[in-house]
This record gives sequence, C-alpha cells and structure tokens, in this order.
Amino acid sequence: MKRENSAIGRTLGAVIGLAFLLSGGTSASAQPGMTDKDKMMKQHHAEMLTSMDSNKDGMISRAEFIQHHEEMFKKFDKNNDAMMDQNEHEMMMTEMHTMMAKGMKNGEHKMKSDSTKMKM
Repeated sequence: MKRENSAIGRTLGAVIGLAFLLSGGTSASAQPGMTDKDKMMKQHHAEMLTSMDSNKDGMISRAEFIQHHEEMFKKFDKNNDAMMDQNEHEMMMTEMHTMMAKGMKNGEHKMKSDSTKMKM
C-alpha cells in the first residue's frame, strides 16, 4: 500500500506541477501582452477546473481533485496493477505533451473511465 501511495503521490505531484507551470500561476482572465497560445492555455485551465468541479460550486474540493486524478491514473495503468511503472508514466507524459503541442485543437479529450468530456 505504501508503494502504491508513493507512486500515486509522485504522479499527482507531476500533474499538479505541470498544470501550475503551464498556467503561470495566474488567473484564467486574459492579461495585456498575452499571446493567443497563452490565452488558449488560460482557457484550457479554466475549463479543466470546471470539469473537475462536480458539484458546480466554483471550487475544487480535495475529493473532486482526487477523483479526477484517480481516473487519469486508471487510464494510464495499462496492466491494471494499481501501480504506474516507468513505461506507463512515460506514456502519460507523452500524451499530455502531444496534446499541448497540438495546441489542443478542437480540444475534446475523453477519459477512458469517465463518460464526461473534458476540454483540453
């Protein structure tokens, strides 16, 4: 169990860190001098927060955050052993980077274990 929590913690930490770096740590509103790509990323982050806010109270609870990332973990745990090995982690990061490189055109991304669409 400790090993599983450690792997989940590292994965969640990587996802949180990536999201923070991409957001620039600022609000979703456009700011003077922002490029179209910056504006698109701000919009993406706002949509991601909205997609995680299951009770639509305008905030993401710990439970909502964990639920979203558990679904992401399940999607990339290809052998369903509740552990993410290096290959699975690399596949997750590659998919995230590929989506970002494409500029998230048309932006719909559907989690394998979730029937709701998340804007990416």
